[in-house]
Amino acid sequence: MTPLFQARLLNPPFGDPALYVRLQGEGTALLFDLGDISRISPRLLLKISEVYISHTHIDHFIGIDHLLRLNLGRDRVLHLYGPPGILAGINGKLKGYTWNLTENYPFTLHVHEIGSRSIRSRCFACRDRFRPGSEKRTAFNGTVVNHSHYRVLAQRLDHNGIVSLAYRLEEHFHININRDALVRRGLPVGPWLQALKTRIRAGAPDDTMITVPAAGTQQGAALSLGELRRKIVHITRGEIIAYVSDSGVTPANIKKIRTLASGADHFFCEAAFLERDAARARRSGHFTARQAGLLARDCGAKKLTVFHFSPRYESLPDTPEQEAAAAFHGE
Repeated sequence: MTPLFQARLLNPPFGDPALYVRLQGEGTALLFDLGDISRISPRLLLKISEVYISHTHIDHFIGIDHLLRLNLGRDRVLHLYGPPGILAGINGKLKGYTWNLTENYPFTLHVHEIGSRSIRSRCFACRDRFRPGSEKRTAFNGTVVNHSHYRVLAQRLDHNGIVSLAYRLEEHFHININRDALVRRGLPVGPWLQALKTRIRAGAPDDTMITVPAAGTQQGAALSLGELRRKIVHITRGEIIAYVSDSGVTPANIKKIRTLASGADHFFCEAAFLERDAARARRSGHFTARQAGLLARDCGAKKLTVFHFSPRYESLPDTPEQEAAAAFHGE
């Protein structure tokens, strides 16, 4: 089974947070947090269609300038989601530049501010010198985006008095193609399978006809979606990724994270400190590596990746991960 989500951290664990999730076969990617991305290939960054910011401390947000610079002049739409204050922050940042030569640039930035009960959205069009468009509001009940392939949920955590958003990326369901069944029926592998998956995700009726190209000497044909679903498709539970950045161990935070990360296939959790510095972690609103491991285990996560280590441990580069793994595996 090839997962839909191809997730990896763009920076080493001592670097700025930035989780890159490529959507297999879709040509697009999602980004969770936007630390320094200046060393990342433009080819990867230009696939990003949605950015999800936890909070706007500089190490989580400094990459916004680089991402904007790459997109200028391109016919693209970029959606950015973030905590209270993100609209004013983006507006202020854009006002710091001069845009008198961009009237023919088609790039558009949509910014969505996630509040306690609603999401406020504004459009910033490059051809309009990034002046903010009219505000739109939608109700917020935990779901930020509901895409045909996935949905993104958010929880508002406390990070020393400010909101830090944690996210859950959840595939609706996973479509597996039985390659042996393809071979038995003389059906080829190719782009038509992606079209088949698109129709299934869209809820198309079984009598929808799918054009299947010729394989070898076999003549091409149109087969019904229902027949293909029965013979070559197997649908399973979708993949779940949880992303928790700076927040720290408080009863309210832990309760929300347990809900958000429950049953995650891959749990990405910040672990700024070692357990020996738990008091420092508590004061600064961060997790220790052990706390991250225990939390991931409590959530029933299948895999844990810790990141955002304090530079004080650079002489012990493997210790935070080892401490988290020991707690996660119950050692």
